Amino acid sequence: MADEATSLGTRVVTTEREPFHPIMLGVAVATMALTCVVISTTQSERGMWLFLAPFAILAWWTTARSETAALSLEGDDLVVSASGGVRRIPRAGIRSAFVTAGRGAPGAAAVRLRRDLGTLTIDAADPDEAHALLHALGFDASQRRTEFDGVRAFHRLMAALLAPIFALVVVMFPWSWANPAPSLHPPVAVAVGLFVVLCVVFWRVMVPVLRTSVGLDGITVGGRLGARFHPWSEVAGVTAGDGCFHLTLRGARRREVWCNPEDDAVLPALVAAAREALAAYRDAAEKAAAVALLDRQGRPVAEWRAAMAGVLRRHGGYRSAALDRGRVEALLADPSTPVERRLGAAMVMAQAGDDDGRTRVRVAAEVVADPGARAALARIADGAESDEAVEAALRERR
Repeated sequence: MADEATSLGTRVVTTEREPFHPIMLGVAVATMALTCVVISTTQSERGMWLFLAPFAILAWWTTARSETAALSLEGDDLVVSASGGVRRIPRAGIRSAFVTAGRGAPGAAAVRLRRDLGTLTIDAADPDEAHALLHALGFDASQRRTEFDGVRAFHRLMAALLAPIFALVVVMFPWSWANPAPSLHPPVAVAVGLFVVLCVVFWRVMVPVLRTSVGLDGITVGGRLGARFHPWSEVAGVTAGDGCFHLTLRGARRREVWCNPEDDAVLPALVAAAREALAAYRDAAEKAAAVALLDRQGRPVAEWRAAMAGVLRRHGGYRSAALDRGRVEALLADPSTPVERRLGAAMVMAQAGDDDGRTRVRVAAEVVADPGARAALARIADGAESDEAVEAALRERR
């Protein structure tokens, strides 16, 4: 049975192809080779005009094309249906997806999908709609890490031009050494090979590159010499700079990371994604710390009970956690809550100062089959401060 399609509406989709894709480079090399063959066989310089063909093909290849298309999801494919035909784009082939500023009306937004073949930009009315579309595609921060990469166009062009030369040197070096000729002595081959090696080393060390991955646990910043992971627990903030972004780390440390300035959509998208992930991490950490307030933490039962009396009066902050009553009630009613934490929630509700709190503890006790936990919850609901019952309930779970 075919996968059921999920419609994403009709939107303006802009396609931009990668200028240095292997397909384009292959066409350029093949055209130049054909030109050389034509010139050598016809002994005519008219074949030189063929050298212009790669530039014409490049202009056609890199032209951005916008069209109104119906978008849908079918299985693991994004289906783009337009007047020119239907395209199926595997989601597994999308390297990166993020929300960026849209074109046209002020406040507009767009979702940019980056693939090896190029970029697909889907227009949206506003950032909220763009984030909803990103979630529907399965690429928001809660579903998948966000990848950012980039190199200056000039450096990519140099790499594309030097790659065949490097390959030729690699092939010719051992041949020239084994078959020395008067025109190419071994020392010359060594010098050429050394020069190529130095160029590669320079490329690996000096040419800036953006390889950054933003996840819910932290941010990985990569470069030519490797990558380093920074957990959000050691990041104090993320700010945008001039062609770069800054990570402010704990201990007043700061790291500047190059961000491809030729693509003006990447820097704001990267900073926004990092700030969103950092805020989500802090929110989750604060909630986890707040829930941990209910745990015994090795205290005597009497001290534990006294601490529970002030849980609902705590005010949350950057380094302090707080629990609201609704969360405590949910933990008390949830059967998957560990017994120790559930008893702590019961102590909080029993000391909330109203009958509803004790009633909720009695209801929780009625649905518990564990005799020790049921007895401890019942005594807490009745206001009988029985440390022995609590200790017995916890001892049975060890």
